[in-house]
Amino acid sequence: MDIISCPIKFSSLPIFYFKDKFFLNDVRCSIVRKPYEVNKKWYIMIKILDNNIIDSIHKTDEAFISKFSNTFFKKSMFTNCDLDLTPNILICKIPYRYKKFEISSFDEDGHFMSCYDFLINDLVSCDISHACFSSNTSSHSYISSWKLLKIKKLKL
Repeated sequence: MDIISCPIKFSSLPIFYFKDKFFLNDVRCSIVRKPYEVNKKWYIMIKILDNNIIDSIHKTDEAFISKFSNTFFKKSMFTNCDLDLTPNILICKIPYRYKKFEISSFDEDGHFMSCYDFLINDLVSCDISHACFSSNTSSHSYISSWKLLKIKKLKL
């Protein structure tokens, strides 16, 4: 197992690189929108509560923008002015195949639960990874996409 060093300097955050993948572990957040389906893909909207994590996500976007400055780029996180949402909203893709979610989801006591059981405003801890920079060939734009790996409901 090779851990790859981080190209962007971060403070002491739970960030790991493994084979060019960017992982954030135990991210405290709240659910803004329950899992929903769009074009046979499942997503969840979460509000990141840790400012250090928010900064690291913005730095990931800025590193891409500085490398490819001549392209149109849609940032990962929504801010106050975007779509009238509360700030620091991240849309994460949920791996879904064969009519089931392919992530681990737990309740407060560590028991397995379905992703359908999470409610709006639930406080959760998530493991997420940077999936890729996706391109839209029709508009010649790029978006930074994130994937949910694990989710655990926290006690209030």
